Amino acid sequence: MEEKGKTCGIILADRRVEGYEDTFRPLALIGGTSMIKRQIEVLRKAGISDIYIVTGFLRESVERHVSHRNVTCVFNDRFEEDSLIETIRTGTSQLPPGCVQAVVVPEEVSLFEASTVKALLDTPGDLVLPRCEGQEGWPAVMRPAMWRLLREADPKASFEKLRRDPSITCALAETEDKGTVLAFDSAEGYQAMQEYASERRNANSLTFACKIVLSKNEDFFGPGIARFLLAVEEKGSMLAACEEMGMSYSKGWKMVRTVEQEMGFPFLIRQTGGAGGGSSRLTEEGREFIRRYQALQSDIRRTTEAFFNLYFADFQ
Repeated sequence: MEEKGKTCGIILADRRVEGYEDTFRPLALIGGTSMIKRQIEVLRKAGISDIYIVTGFLRESVERHVSHRNVTCVFNDRFEEDSLIETIRTGTSQLPPGCVQAVVVPEEVSLFEASTVKALLDTPGDLVLPRCEGQEGWPAVMRPAMWRLLREADPKASFEKLRRDPSITCALAETEDKGTVLAFDSAEGYQAMQEYASERRNANSLTFACKIVLSKNEDFFGPGIARFLLAVEEKGSMLAACEEMGMSYSKGWKMVRTVEQEMGFPFLIRQTGGAGGGSSRLTEEGREFIRRYQALQSDIRRTTEAFFNLYFADFQ
């Protein structure tokens, strides 16, 4: 049974990557936020409150960027020379007493889900990595035996070699979380991450609806009547517009009469009988009223979207 104790998060954000000086990976935008802020939020959603960030290259920029996130920044003054193993060692050396496992996240990986972190934490092993569709990814869960191996290992050894050391048990947790194997390790990799983030946001994002209804003595004008009147204009017939919107002819008539009574001017010019069987079209006043309603909808939508993103960005 897994020992109870504290779980900490370690984000590696120290490395300079040749060719990416203008797009420092921790600060690169992904899914509406920066990569490092997303890493922090996902770790928090997984129940990890103690988070350490190993900084180096652009240290001041990173520290300013996360200054209000209640994290601890650890400066690696050897970031120019240190290998991945040495950077992880710097991070694990800061772990407080009572920490029994650490979730280690390289700076180039950020699209993994909180549910994946929880699954990794529930998997026994000194080192636990996710595997998606046969490919191993990140983040990694490391426990004390792995920390000891890191301290004793040749700092220039590869991480791949280290994880096969017989003194530790390495486990793979199968997952369908594609974000574990997507990394900003090239321009193509970054593009793939952005596309995946967009797909996930469209499929799972929190949205809101804003319905504008105009009133006088009663509610009389909203999205439904606006669509109906525009359909009448397009079809040239109230009957055709009613059929397209799946409503009865009597309901269409009632909607038009209510709008005209409330506003005091006609919205439709109606011609009955004749060889063409009758027709309807918008009056100039009706057309102008609809134009203003649509402009109001557009302006309110932009304003409410800004406030929605302000108040609910962390839930998207």
